[in-house]
Amino acid sequence: MSQKAMKEFLFPPNLEDTQYRVFPEELEQDELVLFHGTAFENLASINENGFRLPDPNGDNPLRGVSFARHSALALSHAMTQRNTHPGDYCILAVRYPSFDFPHICLDGLDIVHDYQLVPQPERVGFCIVPASYQFI
Repeated sequence: MSQKAMKEFLFPPNLEDTQYRVFPEELEQDELVLFHGTAFENLASINENGFRLPDPNGDNPLRGVSFARHSALALSHAMTQRNTHPGDYCILAVRYPSFDFPHICLDGLDIVHDYQLVPQPERVGFCIVPASYQFI
């Protein structure tokens, strides 16, 4: 199955009004849509090749890819990462066909971990968080 091009969503000017959610409500309320925050430099690779699991022999202690149920949580994560890796970031919206896979785990109420990425989630869209944005 080929991946259609992701849609770019503009960074909202009124984040306080949207409870820091960066995507339209129809995506934020879709139960199968999740959000992932990452450095902008990773966007092209994710768009072209999909998500990749961390190298099991690398320094990253995570063994899967984490997603948030709301973009505000992905934004918060990205802004925390920006403290040590400055620059533009992006929040991606992805859609799963189902979460009924043994390798997909819910961590509390807001975080979902995928330990196999099979199937890859559909990459729906992205929103660039400019380096100039000051997260409160």
